Amino acid sequence: GAVTKTLGVVDGQHRLEAARNLKKHFYYIVDGDLIDEDIARLNATARKWMLENYVQMYLQRLHKGEKQFEDYEELQSFAVDHGITYSIAASLLIGNKGMRGDSIYSLIRKGTFKVKTYKEAESMMKASRALAPFMGLKIHGTREWLGALNQVTEKYSVSEIKDAVKSSGKMISKQLNKQAYLDLFEEISNGKIKV
Repeated sequence: GAVTKTLGVVDGQHRLEAARNLKKHFYYIVDGDLIDEDIARLNATARKWMLENYVQMYLQRLHKGEKQFEDYEELQSFAVDHGITYSIAASLLIGNKGMRGDSIYSLIRKGTFKVKTYKEAESMMKASRALAPFMGLKIHGTREWLGALNQVTEKYSVSEIKDAVKSSGKMISKQLNKQAYLDLFEEISNGKIKV
């Protein structure tokens, strides 16, 4: 760890706590250039790891020969190719039918993420791209939009959806939730698309 002249812990707070609990020694270096105010500043700017950080870590481990992380390469490619978040990409690639975002985050964080439904995920993004001319920007990769589109494509083909939306002359606008998108599909298609 690292401490200030007054023994304020700058780095190693968790190791110090663990050492105290285990009644072990805590080794540290006194950094004379640091002052106690640096502790608050450093802790205030510390950032929690994001999904991108975990994906990058597992990709590094893959490139060092740990083949069990190959699915992280597919996850990264899918997210980048489609311009969507890792969370949305992972959700599509595991065939998520309602798994909460924190569960997906946990799979990625623990290194247990596995691609299960690549073809279905690719098909969903293809359907979203096909409808892109009829929707506002930044909708195609949202969880709410893709959830609604998934539900609609279980009953209607992409060409049926596209024709119904096209003939209405209306645009698909950003909605707050999946149900609002489903209602919008029905409204735009004059009742032709009901789920």
